[in-house]
Amino acid sequence: MEQEIVSKMEAAIGVMQRYIELGHSLSCAYSGGKDSTCALVLMVEAIRRAGGTTFTHHVQSVDTTIENPTIANFLHSVLDELQLYIEASALPVQTHVTTPSLASQFVVSTIGRGTLARTPENGVRDGRRTRPCADTWKVRPGGRLRTLLERQAADDGAREVITVLGLRRDESASRAVAMTERRDNADHPVRSRTGALTLSPLSEWSSDDVWTMLALLADAHSLPFPSPLMPRTIHRLSEIYRAGNGGTCGVVVGDSGVRASCGSRFVICLHSMCGYSLSFGGGNNIVKFVCLYGWYGQKTSTVL
Repeated sequence: MEQEIVSKMEAAIGVMQRYIELGHSLSCAYSGGKDSTCALVLMVEAIRRAGGTTFTHHVQSVDTTIENPTIANFLHSVLDELQLYIEASALPVQTHVTTPSLASQFVVSTIGRGTLARTPENGVRDGRRTRPCADTWKVRPGGRLRTLLERQAADDGAREVITVLGLRRDESASRAVAMTERRDNADHPVRSRTGALTLSPLSEWSSDDVWTMLALLADAHSLPFPSPLMPRTIHRLSEIYRAGNGGTCGVVVGDSGVRASCGSRFVICLHSMCGYSLSFGGGNNIVKFVCLYGWYGQKTSTVL
């Protein structure tokens, strides 16, 4: 199993290294989860091996301002750790954290202006469930950043930026269908509906593959190559997944662990798409917010 995952890791690194050598700038969309962590480590290694590039690569993350504090803190700590590795290795990589515009942030738009909260019931379009929150808080800020990165790539003399994603068909049936429709794959980038070039190096990986790679990264003696993340960081990631699964190891539960209705395993704070909603005030069933935190398997809720 270990040799098999190392082969998959080398294949993914080789594809990204090839596109770097063809003159493309890479940008990893990092969320702090296990899949994007693997994609991040593989991309950074591809950049290290390519060496001598005169253009800049990127790691981009989104701070929605309403994330579970545990997840938000972990993400920022990983970016800080990554920055130290980048500087020590003299790699041409920049990290970026985007946030929604002030007008679209939850506290301003919903609490301040009274904008109708997003719920599973009103998030339907053409018979299909949509997530307008993802568009407002993630897609649009990411799109603005991509425009800036494309300009920087052009100034550096690089070809179009390729966004590296941690998507996997094995995550769910709906994810597999969506990836098939977009023709996402691990070998060459495809054009997304927003116009960006995207590459999914983990598209054919299983959950076991992801955890096996993380196990290698968590053991300093089995690292197949220099990792930008320390073993203790990988252990912390595993602890977070264990807490999100009610104390059960993520390797055992896999991707079928308990999730809220919006699809978030850890639940986004102050978000009415989650399944942990409690109403308040005279039977008001429209405005429902809950803040759910996972602290080492202990769940506590704060209703606003």
